[in-house]
This record gives sequence, C-alpha cells and structure tokens, in this order.
Amino acid sequence: MKKNNIKIYSVAISGAVLLNFALYKGYEKLADAKPFHENYYQVNNIEEYEISKCGIEKREYSTYNTVNTKDNNGVIIKTPYEKYKNDNIVRNYYIIPNKYLEDYEIEYIKSNVKNQEDLFSQEWINSYVETIEDNDHSKLYRYETSNYIPENNNYEISYIISSNDLNAHSYVKDKNRDISNSAIFSAISIGSTAAYLVATNKIIKRKDKKYVKEIKK
Repeated sequence: MKKNNIKIYSVAISGAVLLNFALYKGYEKLADAKPFHENYYQVNNIEEYEISKCGIEKREYSTYNTVNTKDNNGVIIKTPYEKYKNDNIVRNYYIIPNKYLEDYEIEYIKSNVKNQEDLFSQEWINSYVETIEDNDHSKLYRYETSNYIPENNNYEISYIISSNDLNAHSYVKDKNRDISNSAIFSAISIGSTAAYLVATNKIIKRKDKKYVKEIKK
C-alpha cells in the first residue's frame, strides 16, 4: 500500500470516527435520548373521571402522545361481554364525543346514569346504541377484559371526563424504547459509515489509476 494511501485511509478512519460522533450527538438531540444508555422519557399525565352507575371512578395513566382531551370527553357506551376464539372475554367501550351531542343529552345522561333502565327507555339513546359500531361520530375508546361473562350482560352507559395539564409531565424508564433507539442509531451509523468508506475507497482508486497513467507516460 502506498504511503499516500495509508495517509488517506488514516484520515478516512479519523473522519469516520468524527462522523459517528456527530451522528450520535445529532440523534441524541433529535430523539432526546442517548443510544446504548438507560433513558428517562417524558410522558403526558392524563386524569380520567368516569361517571357510571357505580359512582365516580378516577383513573390516571401516562402516554407519549399529546392527547386532545376535548375529544375524550363524552358519553361511553359499553357493549355486552363477548367470548372470542382465544377464550378472552372482552367488552368494548365506545365514546361519542361532546361535540356530537346536544347539551340536554349530556346533562340527561349524567343526571340519570345510576338508573340504566331509565336511560335505555329513551328512544334517542337506543338509536345511539344500535349504530354505535357503524356511526362516524363514535370511536372505540378502550376495552375491558373479564374472567367470566356476568349474569346481567347488557349494554351500559356512562360519562367520561378527561383532563391533562400540558405543563405537568413525568419521566419514565422504558427498556423497549431504549432498545429501539439503540437499534435505529446502529442502523444509521453502519449505513453512513459504510457509505463514507466506500466513497473514500473510490477516491483512492481514482488516484491510483491516475498515478499508473502518469508512470506509463
């Protein structure tokens, strides 16, 4: 190997090291996480209040996504429990956001939620129930599992209020996300370094060909 080529390869290797350092710092800033490290990830805290026949139930959960809680305020229609092929017993929660409901409908359901029989005696409520899975205004909110199908396995109506303070965040560890970040960075690093070294090798070959031509002259 020619001395000049050795120098070029040495410079190329140094350049590859600097390239990877720049990629690492760039990825760290973009992903807000260090590859090959245990990180803390920012999550949004959501508070959820469900007004049901059993009273008011409060739940808290966290999500990476920004949640528009206005769309998560509305009437919940719970389907009867159903047994699936995998033996899981599940019922679905469908939500009709407030923007698709009249004010009097919201207030009526909130005021009479403990009396499910009264709610289902209303034709306008039954029309929502009958079209809940095909209505463009409703969406699947979540689902609930059970170990058995209860004796009174009927539709149920409740009301959900969700809220989140966009300025109040918490931080959590997430091993799966750490692995994902490391894998993504590794793919970027390997691809970029390979492309860089291939380009460097082409430059050296061109110089060698030029050098051979000059000798032949």
